[in-house]
Amino acid sequence: MLNRTINLTTTIQTPHPPTTLVPFSNASFYSSFNMTKFDLDNSNSFPICNFSISNNNTSIYKVNISVTLYTYDIIEKHYEDNLYPGGHYIPKTCRSEQRLAIIICYRNREQHLKMFLDNIHSFLQKQQIDYTIFVVNQNGNDQFNRALLFNVGYLEAMKLYSYDCFIFHDVDLLPEDLRNVYKCGDQPRHMYVFSCSFK
Repeated sequence: MLNRTINLTTTIQTPHPPTTLVPFSNASFYSSFNMTKFDLDNSNSFPICNFSISNNNTSIYKVNISVTLYTYDIIEKHYEDNLYPGGHYIPKTCRSEQRLAIIICYRNREQHLKMFLDNIHSFLQKQQIDYTIFVVNQNGNDQFNRALLFNVGYLEAMKLYSYDCFIFHDVDLLPEDLRNVYKCGDQPRHMYVFSCSFK
C-alpha cells in the first residue's frame, strides 16, 4: 500500500462548534461499565465467520473514508443497532476465530477520534470480527506516554473479556482496504493505513 498523508480542512457538524475541543464532550457516559458477557460455549454452535479476500475484483475491497466530523451522539446513532455498551461488537450469525481488542492511546485528539470511530466500526463489522475498542486517555500535561497507555489498555481489557488478539492502534490512522484483515498471526505485524491530519 502507498504511504500517504492527506491534509483535511473541515468543521465539526454542530450548531455552535466549541472554540476549544473538550475530550469526549457529548459522548455517552456509562457510570458503571458492564462489558457484555457473551456466552462463548453457546457461540460454538455458530459456523466460523468466513470473510474472504480472494475475489479477483479488487475494487470491492476499497474502503471509502468518511471525512465528515459528527458529534459523538450522532456517531453512536450510526452504529447503535449493532454495538453493545462499551463499543463491543459480536457477529450475530457466525463465530469469529479471534476475539479482538483494539487499544487506542489518546490525548486531546478529538477530531481524529471522531473520524476514527465513525470509520472503523463499519470496517471491522464487514470483516465479521468480535471486537471492542478501548480508548485510553492520558490526563494532565505530563509528557505523553504512548507505551504506558497501551500497557494500561491491555491490562484493563483482559479484566473484561477473554481476548486473544490485540491491535495497538493510533487514533489518526484508518484502514483503506478490507484485505488488511484485523486479526493476529504467529508474529506481530505492522498494518499501514490511511493517515489523516487537520490544519
